[in-house]
Amino acid sequence: DIITNTATVTGTPPSGPNVSDNSSVDVNLPPSDAQFSFDKSGNLVDSNGSGSGSVGEQIVYSFSMENPGNTTITNIVITDPLLPSLSCPTTNLLPGKTKVWGSAPADVICTGNTYTITQVDIDNRGDGDGDIDNTATTSFNTPADSTIRTRTDSSATPNDAPIPGLDIQKTANKLGSQTLVVGDVILYTFTITNTGNVTITDISVSDPLPGLSTITCTGGQPLSLAPTESATCAATRTIVQADLDAGVCIKNTASVMGTDAGAAPGSTTIVDSSNEVEVCPDVGQPDIVFEKSADVLNAKVGDTITYTFTVRNDRQATITHVRFDNDTLPSGLVCADIESLPPNTRALSFACTG
Repeated sequence: DIITNTATVTGTPPSGPNVSDNSSVDVNLPPSDAQFSFDKSGNLVDSNGSGSGSVGEQIVYSFSMENPGNTTITNIVITDPLLPSLSCPTTNLLPGKTKVWGSAPADVICTGNTYTITQVDIDNRGDGDGDIDNTATTSFNTPADSTIRTRTDSSATPNDAPIPGLDIQKTANKLGSQTLVVGDVILYTFTITNTGNVTITDISVSDPLPGLSTITCTGGQPLSLAPTESATCAATRTIVQADLDAGVCIKNTASVMGTDAGAAPGSTTIVDSSNEVEVCPDVGQPDIVFEKSADVLNAKVGDTITYTFTVRNDRQATITHVRFDNDTLPSGLVCADIESLPPNTRALSFACTG
């Protein structure tokens, strides 16, 4: 480009018309040199001091543009897909100047330039690389060229490392009598808690205890729990005679299994086992009642007396192998063992000869 400047001089002679003359000078201008740089940066407000992005923390973004060229950059607009509410005034940038867009004390004050980290960001590992990444774009032109030009720049803010975790606690409560007898019901309660920092899905509870009912959970199975969330499941078991006959406490543990779907390269299964729960049936103290009776109470010479021997179990557990030891009268008496004597039943008689 050339700047042409013309000067004119006019004078009045002693006589005759005025006289004038002019002269022009051309000055060559340097060629237009539009240069510019664009940068985006994110500042994590690390409220918990972890050194990385946690759920609920904010990233405050700022943008800077430098004009090292010799022409003004005009109609500067900034957009960012991560910040749909971003709004910055349209402005110009003179040669040799730099401006910063963002929160005060920036040169250009913007709104909507903060992003709040969500649970989804932690669950999906920042789309796989552990960072919150995004790219901003600036568009602009120059006075000599209305063509819209663009520049982009990206920033990355690291998230908290994923720490999946599940915990299950099991309790038992008796439903029914104060003592645990046949027919009483044990209510088992399972409390499942997400102890990690990522969402766990497809959570199911299992318990190998024989005779246990189907385990039902609030909201049904499989469960999905965000960090710190808990769910409660329950099942019942009815005490049967075999429990009392065994004479031991009922002990067992439950387990929980879930999936960390965001783990790379594929999902990871998370497992935990509960505390051992012990329920002890009340079998009572051994209590066998033996009775001997005769069909003749006032005998005379020549009478035959028939003796009957009966036994009864007054405890909760079945008594086995009940044996008739001896009787001094009559002599030669032999009685077969009673192999099983159930509790709280009518008296059983020994089968005897002699």
